[in-house]
Amino acid sequence: IPLQLHPSVKAIFIALLILLPDAFLIGWEKPSTLIPILIMTVILGALLGFFYKRFTREVLPVEEIKRDGSNENMNNETLNP
Repeated sequence: IPLQLHPSVKAIFIALLILLPDAFLIGWEKPSTLIPILIMTVILGALLGFFYKRFTREVLPVEEIKRDGSNENMNNETLNP
């Protein structure tokens, strides 16, 4: 399901979901150690989402590509890399 969120927010959400199981193991004995880990997870997740969106191109759904291979949104380089 495509979410209409900023890529940085999506990346932060994914990073926090990945951290969740480890957070239980790390924070079980000393919960205060989770604070710097959470801060770095949010910062690095936001940077990852920002740079991912910046350096990737948008891919059109198959339905939008005409049968003859021409499309006003695409050029020959994107069709034949």
